[in-house]
Amino acid sequence: MSLDQLALAAENLIEEILADSRPGEQKFSISPGAALQASGGSLHVNPAAEWASWSGEFVQSLDSFGVLQNLLTGWLERSPLRFSRAHAQHAGAVLHSALCEATQGTTLRRSLFVRYLTSLAEASARAEATFTLCRRLLGVELMADSVDLSDPEGNPQVSLVRLTDDELTERMPSLDMLQYGLISSDVATLQRVEVRVTRHEKLREFDHFFQGPERWRSYLRESERVQEALLLLKPESQVELGMPFFLVRQPHLGRCAGPRLPRSCGAAIFPPTLIHPGELPDLRRCFEVAQKAQAYPALRSALHRYALAGSRQRHEDRLVDLVIGFEAVLLQGLQNELSHRFSLNGSSLSHWIHQAPRQPSYHLFRSAYAARSALVHGYGPKVKVHRLESMSDELRHLLASFICWLILDSPRHGLQPRMQADDWLRILFESPPSS
Repeated sequence: MSLDQLALAAENLIEEILADSRPGEQKFSISPGAALQASGGSLHVNPAAEWASWSGEFVQSLDSFGVLQNLLTGWLERSPLRFSRAHAQHAGAVLHSALCEATQGTTLRRSLFVRYLTSLAEASARAEATFTLCRRLLGVELMADSVDLSDPEGNPQVSLVRLTDDELTERMPSLDMLQYGLISSDVATLQRVEVRVTRHEKLREFDHFFQGPERWRSYLRESERVQEALLLLKPESQVELGMPFFLVRQPHLGRCAGPRLPRSCGAAIFPPTLIHPGELPDLRRCFEVAQKAQAYPALRSALHRYALAGSRQRHEDRLVDLVIGFEAVLLQGLQNELSHRFSLNGSSLSHWIHQAPRQPSYHLFRSAYAARSALVHGYGPKVKVHRLESMSDELRHLLASFICWLILDSPRHGLQPRMQADDWLRILFESPPSS
């Protein structure tokens, strides 16, 4: 049995569907509905949008459907994948999925139908597929078409893509799926930047073709690294991740159901942070930092708190997150004199990295630690709102620079990202490295 036989049988089914003389209402139902369409930076409503649903009773009554189902069943029986139902049942469900995928509006495209079936048959025999997690990056405008952040030969491949109007339209839900006044920020035409995490997977279950990969959490973690990298590059920005979904590629099966993926999405953020082409090398560098930080528990915690601080609306919450992030870096292994050592180590590292004067830096960290204690425990002097704002802004830039320096630059000076007692003494008593 060859793919050519399968393709010929698929062509015969299309011919029989088109040649059938039964009235259209017996073959499929057409539902009128309005759809959102992106064009020229705004959204338009297309009231003529329609979708067609082929009648299962009609399609299954055709002789060519039975022939094609038997051929596809034979392909699936030879697959090394595990099946949750009988092979014939899966084959029938795949044929209906293929018809849905190949029906665009009310036009049935035979080339799409044939390609869908043959590529799925090949992939099921190989027991492998390529998945792409797509997730909108809210609050960012990329002044380039795309940028690869990871090694192009690596697995996974991570990239940022600026969506075209056609791609935005493909992601728009129909209006009858949206509640009035509650349109997600993912459909805003201003939010055009998408994170794509692509990985080639060996499969064990046939259902993974339609439900997403087995190890789906690793895709989400990579998308979070992208968010952290952008926040490291632009500490003043506010970046959120939108609703994730999977696309199945190789074979090209379109969008997965992805029932296990989180359904929450970020709020719309305006104005967006601009990423210019000249900043792309720095963005790749920050992505490297975000990935390498995962190997060090203290830096991983600091980066997580740093990213959380970027999503906080209140300056009090932002300051608390930032101080917790600094604690992970500055107080590793310490059990006493925490406020003093927090301030001393913070000022020493500021002096080492930025050649900042020690005494003002010491007072900044001392004030931040006291403010955090007052906010969390309810004792200590209250800090005015404008002071909280300026302090959190300064601390956010400092924490970003600390994390980047510890990952990329400290090994060149004989220090390790996981700071030990001797490292702190060296930073305290020696002059900072020349810039």
